Amino acid sequence: MLKMCYRCKQWVINSRRVDLLKPWPGETWEQSVQRMNKNNCLCGKHFEESQFMNVNTRNSLIWSAVPTIFNVTNKPKPITPKRKAPSRHPLNPKQKKQKVDLQQKLNDINNNAQESAQQTNAPKGNS
Repeated sequence: MLKMCYRCKQWVINSRRVDLLKPWPGETWEQSVQRMNKNNCLCGKHFEESQFMNVNTRNSLIWSAVPTIFNVTNKPKPITPKRKAPSRHPLNPKQKKQKVDLQQKLNDINNNAQESAQQTNAPKGNS
């Protein structure tokens, strides 16, 4: 719950809605966070591409997403990923090269099989 409260606070600060930080009378901080989660939302325009699970559809946020894109004078710091997000179908150059090498080996095997078949079917000379 502590991390969720911290992230909720970041959302409120970045959106410049500090008024939402004040709990209602008789309300605990946790209840205030639950109320904010239930009754408030932001559109996808306020999130960087790195904050989405699927950049193309932009319909699902990562669990640690924080909005940073706002039209204000003192903008929040952009979130830059510490490492490049993995692609859905990773194929690095080494894997591509191995794939080509395997294909070449299959071709060699087929060629050898055809050559040996031709040699066994070739007419034998008189000896």
